[in-house]
Amino acid sequence: MKKSSKKKSLVIVESPAKVKTLSKILGDNFEIKASYGHIRDLPKKGFGINIKKDFKPKYQLMESRDKVISELRSSLAEVDKVYLATDPDREGEAIAWHLMEGLELAPERVERVTFNEITPQAVLDAFKKTRQISMSLVNAQQARRFLDRIVGYKLSPLLWRKVARGLSAGRVQSVAVRLLVEREKEIGDFKPQEYWKISGDFKIKEDDEKPFEAALYKIDDKQVGSPSDDSTEVFIPNEANARNLVSALEATDFKVANIRERENNQQPPPPFITSTLQQQASTQMGFSTKKTMIVAQQLYEGVDIEGEPVALITYMRTDAVRVSEIAIKECRDFISKKYGKSEVFKTPRHYKSRKGAQDAHEAIRPTYVSQMPSEIKGYLTPEQYKLYNLIWKRFVATQMKPGHWRNKTIEIEAALKKPLPLDVNIISGEAQPTADKMDVNKCVFRVDERRLVSKGFLALYEPEEQLLPEMKGGEKVLLMKLFPAANFTQPSPRYNEASLVKALEKFGIGRPSTYAPIISTIQDRGYVQKAGRQLVATELGILVTEKLIPYFTDILNTKFTSQMEKRLDAIEEERSDWISLLKAFYRLFKRDLEKATLEMASSKGKESATGEKCDKCGKPLVERWGRFGKFLACSGYPECKNIVSLKPKVETQSTGEVCEKCGKPMVIKRSRKGWRFMACSGYPECKTTKSLKKQAEPAVEPEKETIGE
Repeated sequence: MKKSSKKKSLVIVESPAKVKTLSKILGDNFEIKASYGHIRDLPKKGFGINIKKDFKPKYQLMESRDKVISELRSSLAEVDKVYLATDPDREGEAIAWHLMEGLELAPERVERVTFNEITPQAVLDAFKKTRQISMSLVNAQQARRFLDRIVGYKLSPLLWRKVARGLSAGRVQSVAVRLLVEREKEIGDFKPQEYWKISGDFKIKEDDEKPFEAALYKIDDKQVGSPSDDSTEVFIPNEANARNLVSALEATDFKVANIRERENNQQPPPPFITSTLQQQASTQMGFSTKKTMIVAQQLYEGVDIEGEPVALITYMRTDAVRVSEIAIKECRDFISKKYGKSEVFKTPRHYKSRKGAQDAHEAIRPTYVSQMPSEIKGYLTPEQYKLYNLIWKRFVATQMKPGHWRNKTIEIEAALKKPLPLDVNIISGEAQPTADKMDVNKCVFRVDERRLVSKGFLALYEPEEQLLPEMKGGEKVLLMKLFPAANFTQPSPRYNEASLVKALEKFGIGRPSTYAPIISTIQDRGYVQKAGRQLVATELGILVTEKLIPYFTDILNTKFTSQMEKRLDAIEEERSDWISLLKAFYRLFKRDLEKATLEMASSKGKESATGEKCDKCGKPLVERWGRFGKFLACSGYPECKNIVSLKPKVETQSTGEVCEKCGKPMVIKRSRKGWRFMACSGYPECKTTKSLKKQAEPAVEPEKETIGE
């Protein structure tokens, strides 16, 4: 039998995990290879951009991809058509372009293909609608890459001269660090103010099983709260006044003064976008943004289910809440069959993306809504199951009826037997609280009831009700006990990963693909550390920020960074020229850099004595700054090069893994040279360690958007 003369087509994807999934869909006429991300980039050593010649780059094939490039070139000899199926975003478009250029492919031989989900229908439809590489997308990525390269390679040497060698700065990361530094300063400057709250346990009948709690809500007609509460009219400033009021109330009868009832519908939230998925995964499951994106990538690329690769979610880097009509119909049909027709919302529910969203891809949703998390749990890792369950529920909820609540607000009144002179602080508008004295005649306590009438989409979750005994107006209420409690006003909390992502999105800093790299990079560089779940600016982060901000106010601020993101979007949409953007940025940056080089005070040479002596030569040890913060060094340098590391003053970072030898948690630590590694928390009894994959980029290298590795 004669062999077919028809040649296969070559499909190049970024990740090897996609190869098996796509092979099943496309069949034997396609050979599928992975590029493992970029094969070509700016040089590791040297700037690589000729600013005087319109920012002409010097791209190089990456040595780390030699084997991959060789395999791709061998495959090219056997095929006529090449499909570049890298990720459907700017970075994916740039990777496709670099593949075409680096492999020296003629444009007429190349087809660009993109899909939002790796399902047979989506993939086969995409191969029917191929296109040429979009240079507007490529240029938007190049503009970002060059902006970050300029800042990284021009600003970092300034820090080497003024602070310590090995430090680095990034265009976007430095703004993120600034947010954390300013929050730390705000916390340090904050002066807490004392105030007192009073709550009580009450019953309607003596034989009620348990009391319900109500809180002091009003003194006469003035609302009670904290000094920092905008709606507060008065607050109790000290213990003496709180105790006096408690004594007066204990001698008073209480009754139900007012009952207000209302009903409301709780609507389901929109399906996930990158930022909201990262926030919820952090809040509900303690996932880092980096971990969330790694697990989401696995679900997107495909998981083996009964020996077959199945892609479970759509593309996970998106800022749009839009969902295809086909997916909505499938979801509504599923709800009707699984939960009953009565649980489907009356009309297909659509959500509107926020202003400024790129809206390039659908929201994050399951590719097969009928693939219930509980049915495939055995094929998923614990992390994959948790994240898929989160995404699945959120999407299914969007087409279900709202939850219906019946709410009651009950006011319990105590009329004092005689007026009580009381010192209070009064808040009027934005003015500072003023001390005053009032004669108290009446106090009102408040409690709220929340009763679920119909679950709707809340059937997917575990809604909490707050139920109270039946009461009616004028009914006597029995006071069991009052609880006066001291409180102090609190500063704004430190950022955690979820709240930092929310802030980055709010200020327009970065895009869905950059949130996780930003947060990872600022920690890797030693500018930020984790204390529990909080992100805390380190001494080094504060020092570098305070050095840079006075000279780069125009560039290292949220407004400028947000505007730059919009200009990059304009390049993508062919409304702006990328070289003009780079020229305008560089003029401003060069001016600031020259001024900083001349005027910025150096922190080098300002060594602090420690009182300790070098254990090698006996000379005093002094504090110095290095790439990873402060360290102790011998003052006899360079004759004596002894150094002593200073351990960080924050908790080690949990990994979620356990030691294979003793079962204790594994944590991330740093070596004396600054390398991060995993170690058993049972050290020194257990000395198990595991290496972490090292960053391929040098310390001065800025962030990229999405690298498909």
